[in-house]
Amino acid sequence: MEERIIDDEDARLVKIKRTKNGDDVVEDTGEEAVQTDAAESDGNDYTVEFEGDEDYDEDLVGLTPAQLKEELERRERMQQEAQEAYEECVRAGKECFDAGDYDGAAENFSLAVSFVADGEEAQRLLWAARAKQYPDLQAYYIEENARELANAPRSVREDVLSRDGAKLTAARENLLAEIKPLEQEVLSKRKERRDPLLANKNYYRVRLCVLLLCLVCFAVASGISAYYTVRTTSITPIVTCAVFGGGALISLIFTVFYTRFLLVALRLYLANENLSSTEDGKKLLSLKQREACLAMILEGEQEEEDGEAERP
Repeated sequence: MEERIIDDEDARLVKIKRTKNGDDVVEDTGEEAVQTDAAESDGNDYTVEFEGDEDYDEDLVGLTPAQLKEELERRERMQQEAQEAYEECVRAGKECFDAGDYDGAAENFSLAVSFVADGEEAQRLLWAARAKQYPDLQAYYIEENARELANAPRSVREDVLSRDGAKLTAARENLLAEIKPLEQEVLSKRKERRDPLLANKNYYRVRLCVLLLCLVCFAVASGISAYYTVRTTSITPIVTCAVFGGGALISLIFTVFYTRFLLVALRLYLANENLSSTEDGKKLLSLKQREACLAMILEGEQEEEDGEAERP
């Protein structure tokens, strides 16, 4: 049985006990409860205490003291190995950077960050290498890079923005100025094409529905006529069965053709709704993607500063 003691703001202690079958039991730690626990405890029970919610690790619940010690030692070894690998990657990255191999430097610094996610030195050097690796701020237009920088430690972002912040702001303003008229033009042309394409799609849809109805009716009528061919010696059911069967066959042929026409009309309509189906639309999407990356970088920093300013 494990116990987790929580101390809230009112200094009221609450105990969460994990029994051997995996159930959680919540109790106040009053004097009577303590005495009951002591009376019921046996030599096989033990207690694991956590100082606060931030230190509570669910993976450690259910371990024996020996297993707990072994797990903590294993985590410490892994952390030490990660730190050593981090330092080795940073060293290799610096050598590549000094040699002018910015691609290799960026690769090593990125690998270092994968070992120690909050390694500020590696992140600063990574962005310094990327600034050399990509010309004309291209590194900031990659969505993965922009998201990584937006979530980077404050010191890293300040270092990057102190170097390229003014350029990024100017580039974003230029993008917004280019996006607005282009977007209006693209949406206007799409709207102009939408009505005739929609009318074309509805034209074939209505005719296909009529043909399907005719096909069903002719098929049913042909089946009924065929039924009466064995009930009477008259030639009338045979003639009507042949006529209705021919009508069903003709309806089927036209149904196939109009189905193809409807699929083409539907594809044209959907392509018109997709901005990437035109050159101007592709350009608009590309500009928007670049602007979104810069907004992620610049506005993320602004939001963080506003949040700190509002704190008492």
